[in-house]
Amino acid sequence: MRHAISIEWLKLKSHPIYFLIIGITMLLFILIAVQLKNFTVGSMTGDEINQTIGSLGLYNNGVILQTLSYIAGYFKYIVVISFMLYAALDYRHKMHRKQIMEGWSRNASYFSKYIWIVAFILLQTIILYILGGALSIEGSKSWSDYALFPIAWAVEFAVLMSIGMLLMHLTKRAGISMIILLLYSIIAEPIIAYKAGALKTVLPLVQSRALIEAPFQKYIDMFRGEAYVFAGVPTSAFLISLVFTALFVGIGWWRFQKADL
Repeated sequence: MRHAISIEWLKLKSHPIYFLIIGITMLLFILIAVQLKNFTVGSMTGDEINQTIGSLGLYNNGVILQTLSYIAGYFKYIVVISFMLYAALDYRHKMHRKQIMEGWSRNASYFSKYIWIVAFILLQTIILYILGGALSIEGSKSWSDYALFPIAWAVEFAVLMSIGMLLMHLTKRAGISMIILLLYSIIAEPIIAYKAGALKTVLPLVQSRALIEAPFQKYIDMFRGEAYVFAGVPTSAFLISLVFTALFVGIGWWRFQKADL
């Protein structure tokens, strides 16, 4: 593992642009999270009184973790595509074949890319908790009710990332993989979900998106005159998303074992 990390580090220094994009994306998220607290919106009643996002309670104790995790979900495509482009380099330069000729196992070659993916997930999850503590406003909510939302973000990201990496190992082409991923996630799956009814439970991105409810959902329900019930992180969607992640990583591993590298 130490050797794999050192090799990946050398490749990172040779192709820093992908990680520079990821770093800029994380910085942009932090800046938006900080500035959004004081962003002014019109009141729900339509009068001239203006309120900030913070004054609406979206940055209150606990709730802020849901808010930040929800916002972070909008940046996941940039990071996933950056990792896919980085992984494509190994196929383009026949790095997997060279690694195996140097004595690497196929398992080590396959999972070496996940070193940076896991590192990013851990770092971003820690950032969510740190920002939550630093930007929170005193409120009546309990931290414990919202503590799982950064973990839910990590699982939501892992589902999309595992699909992207699976497509990379199936096609060995970054461009084709990205087009398929975007067409499926933005167009195909929402259409299928609309038509599928109860079968939505077998759609991976539907389940992962259900992990983090929009923090402003209660205001939408109030506007509609409906009662709002806080559900937290749905256990079923959480477990199903974990199963899908393991399944996609497993299929990618199986395909990698059989592939002509």
